[in-house]
Amino acid sequence: MQQVLLVEDSMMFGRLAKRRLEKVFDVPVLWAQSLAETEELLAKENGNFSVALLDFNLPDAPQGEVIDLVVDQGISSVVFTTNMSDEVRSMIWDKKVADYIIKEDPNSLDYVVSTIRQFEMNQNTLVLVVDKSDAHRSYLSELIYVRKFRVLNASDAGTALGILEQYPEIKLVIADFETSGFDGCSFSQKVRENHTQEELAIVGFTSVEDRMKGIAYIKSGASDYVVTEPFIVEEFYTKINRSLEIVNLYNLLRDRDS
Repeated sequence: MQQVLLVEDSMMFGRLAKRRLEKVFDVPVLWAQSLAETEELLAKENGNFSVALLDFNLPDAPQGEVIDLVVDQGISSVVFTTNMSDEVRSMIWDKKVADYIIKEDPNSLDYVVSTIRQFEMNQNTLVLVVDKSDAHRSYLSELIYVRKFRVLNASDAGTALGILEQYPEIKLVIADFETSGFDGCSFSQKVRENHTQEELAIVGFTSVEDRMKGIAYIKSGASDYVVTEPFIVEEFYTKINRSLEIVNLYNLLRDRDS
């Protein structure tokens, strides 16, 4: 892992975070306390950061302006905030960050460490996004990419099956229920002909809360499903992480026994 960018105007929290991250990951943590200092660090280091931890509210950037600055550099960013209103939450996700953390939570630094470790694992994980809508497929791919996953795309089921055959290392498929060429159940059944649940996770999408449709999808081989209306980013990330945990645990046990 490369160095970490920390942007935090609280001296106490900044010192704690810098010390903890440098100890755990043994990489430099470069600390800025304002938007101006962040601009200088990004220019000096040429954006050479694996991940950024950003305070939402800074003296010279009170409305999350530092997030835009850093995310535009292509750096996966985690935001610290003390304000978790619906307005702030929506604003944070709109800026394409990887996650947010409640700063006042005593376990916040533990969560940061866990999140960065997850990002390191994600760099070795290949994900396939299948959706007939170019806009939705692009949106999902962005959500996956900012969490450091490697991403492939397909607009229809036939293309997706070809990609799975070409890239057997894929660990997760994210597919719309109404994938062109198949419905969600048929697509899952087709995938499961060659890929077990221990080898490959499938997370599907349905537009409305339909318990029977979700149950049918899971019985057809999906690992989980996400409702898109309303689409909750936290739920999406939680379900793909949980599905991948099963695959990774299976791989770990298989490697240990081999």
